[in-house]
Amino acid sequence: MLKINTAKRIILLLLFVNAITALIGGGQLMFNPDGRTLNLATALLNGSVFSDFFIPGFSLFVFIGVFSLFLFLTIIRNNTIHTSGVMLEGGMLLFWLGVQISVIQTLHFFQLIYAIIGVLLLWLGFLMRNKKEE
Repeated sequence: MLKINTAKRIILLLLFVNAITALIGGGQLMFNPDGRTLNLATALLNGSVFSDFFIPGFSLFVFIGVFSLFLFLTIIRNNTIHTSGVMLEGGMLLFWLGVQISVIQTLHFFQLIYAIIGVLLLWLGFLMRNKKEE
């Protein structure tokens, strides 16, 4: 069985990676909503409700980046795993990916990586919650 300290370290690593990459990517999409800094064509958004990448970038920045960073810092500061928050972040990440894939109609290797991160956050949060209840 996975030890609590090992699970906590993995959760912290996943949240940190998630936070940093979402803050950077979301920030770039907000400051350059035409997608040029990330080599994204606005044509990817054809047929969607978005005319540029500002709203998707803002959503990525806040819901994935800021929330992951908040959880990361809270866990470090309080030395407590907030299992509901960890599972919520995993779910939000998977939801984000689902919307992203349905809007841009394109699959990329990094989406698989972030899907794995989302599943791991859900699973580890669930394991840690059940460990607390024992």
